Amino acid sequence: KPAGKIKTRKFRVYLYTPGRYLALVGFVLIFIQYVLSSKIKLIEKHVGLDKLFIVHRKVGMLGTILIFFHPVSLFLYNGLDGYSLIWKGVGIAALIMLLGTVGAAIIYARLKLDYDTWKKRHRIGYAIFPLVFVHSLFLGSDLAGWSLIKILWLVFACMYVTIIIYKLWNMAR
Repeated sequence: KPAGKIKTRKFRVYLYTPGRYLALVGFVLIFIQYVLSSKIKLIEKHVGLDKLFIVHRKVGMLGTILIFFHPVSLFLYNGLDGYSLIWKGVGIAALIMLLGTVGAAIIYARLKLDYDTWKKRHRIGYAIFPLVFVHSLFLGSDLAGWSLIKILWLVFACMYVTIIIYKLWNMAR
């Protein structure tokens, strides 16, 4: 085989594993956003609302950056080959929603949105987790079979549903 092809193949292998890890760590950081913004009294009391939102902003940015580079890395690894386009599409939809949510949060003052309008648009972010969860279950090689990571993902899903119920219950009161 030509020497250039071997070097290219070797380089591509270095993109696959980091691409997977970017997704795993990014998913956890994005999940933490739902916990941080859920206004759980115990967390608020010990950390303080102002510090909580600073952490929310910084962790959200880091998670978004990692998630953004996940498909970039995997695209450089295998282009559009492999896996179902449906589940890739679900991931792309989630990424677009995530970038839109984070982008609006970053520039909402420049957009001259009032707080209530911004908050309603920011709540769109709650649709991201189910999309990413489904995307990762159907495409995530680290979630194949029953692994510790898959169990953690299912725990996150249960916690997410609990957070949604908690938030809806608080809104109804």
